[in-house]
Amino acid sequence: MADGRVMLAGGIGSTIAVSSSTVIYDPVADAWSIGPSLAAARLDFPLVRLLSGRLLAISGYVLFGGTYEPTAESYDPSTNMWSAAGSLSTPRRFHTATVLRDGRVLVTGGAGGMSLAISSTEVYTPATNSWSPAAPMLAARERHSATLLASGKVLVVGGGTYTSGAALAFAEVYDPQTNTWSPTAPLPVAPGLSDAASLADGRVLVVGSDAVALYAPATNAWTAGPPLLLPRSGATATPMTGCAVLAVGGFVPLPGGSVGNVEAFETRTNAWTAVGVLPEGRSGGSTIRLQGGDVLIAGGADSNPVGFRWLSQVYRYAPPSSFACPPDAPSAVPAGSPVAWLLLACLMCVVATFRMRERTQR
Repeated sequence: MADGRVMLAGGIGSTIAVSSSTVIYDPVADAWSIGPSLAAARLDFPLVRLLSGRLLAISGYVLFGGTYEPTAESYDPSTNMWSAAGSLSTPRRFHTATVLRDGRVLVTGGAGGMSLAISSTEVYTPATNSWSPAAPMLAARERHSATLLASGKVLVVGGGTYTSGAALAFAEVYDPQTNTWSPTAPLPVAPGLSDAASLADGRVLVVGSDAVALYAPATNAWTAGPPLLLPRSGATATPMTGCAVLAVGGFVPLPGGSVGNVEAFETRTNAWTAVGVLPEGRSGGSTIRLQGGDVLIAGGADSNPVGFRWLSQVYRYAPPSSFACPPDAPSAVPAGSPVAWLLLACLMCVVATFRMRERTQR
């Protein structure tokens, strides 16, 4: 939120039922409080902050019964209340939501009916509290990433049509001015399940399934990036500064399962550094940069040969000063889509902080 607090909403609760509950974290007090419930329980949906400071929860999945939640809801921090924000024409899960420069919100792809990947996109206009169709993507995809570029265009990369097990090997760019999509130059790898982070120099770092790539919008060129120290799928990518990105968790093929490895990418060295290992493996969940520069790691699941469990543990990472941009480079984190995949609402959360090679429980 604009005041620095963070909300987690919906997901799956301790009763293994889809939840409508919310919790709010205050990083200054290092404390959690229970927030107002959503009108509709949902999971696998994005929650974004609008330019007005309100939050927007969009569509999602109801799980039991295999139904999709078509509605959107808007949260006003000043009144601590949710209100209706219309309904999407195509309900979906595993979609992205990107706040455009003009304040509208672009929703792309995801999985729709019968869990099939879709190419449709829709736009939310806060001024009219309404949804309208936008041009469809060039390819249907789910579990992809969408990143707002400095030009105001949106880069969509990764994902796939997982009903056929196919990962997409090309990316595309949306132009809000013309409502059109165009393909980028060919990717060096097929990212698959991926996350992305903007860098201060304008490039985008894409962390995908066992592959890393860098995109330069100015030249429309892709280059292969340095691989993660522990190759895996589903790691989250969160910008700490415009010159450093944190990759958290993910999973390796069975008999491996979820992993708790945390690594940092620095543009200064064009390399990954091992930061630490969380006490439990973690797939999914949210990693959110706080206003002071720390990163909050919350929710997700630990799946391994021994069993499966939803996670209530929350961690707060304090990056070292060496990750800051040099004086001659932009120091602010580039603007982008503040998407948080909300897979778990933790009503009783344990918060810990950890630093390079050190972890302290609070």
